[in-house]
Amino acid sequence: MATPTSNVLLTGRDLDILATLDRCPLTAEQMHALSWTFALPFTSERRVRERLQQLGAAGRVRRWHYATAGRGALGYYTLSLLGFQILHGDSERYAPKRAFAPVGLARQHHTYCLAEFIVHLAIATHQAGW
Repeated sequence: MATPTSNVLLTGRDLDILATLDRCPLTAEQMHALSWTFALPFTSERRVRERLQQLGAAGRVRRWHYATAGRGALGYYTLSLLGFQILHGDSERYAPKRAFAPVGLARQHHTYCLAEFIVHLAIATHQAGW
């Protein structure tokens, strides 16, 4: 297993990613759509995947898979404990351990649908100028 490295510099867009993942777990496709609300949006889903992979290698986010039948299970990302500490600092009380664990099998469909709603709502409010 690869050990986390801290040589990945944090950009403003990385902080946007961490803040977004603090709300709910997201797939790369959802993150790409939501990135249009960032100060510097991603130009492609491939760029999102590359950056999330780098943040994962640095131990700031974690990648999990939704349980689906067949090939091509969707991957989703959550904050790691390190990512939470970067975002909230040491003074913030830690979230429960389950916040850094994979989504339970029984809640995966609901979590995915909730993330879709949150992304849609964030984009709509951003376009409306709220």
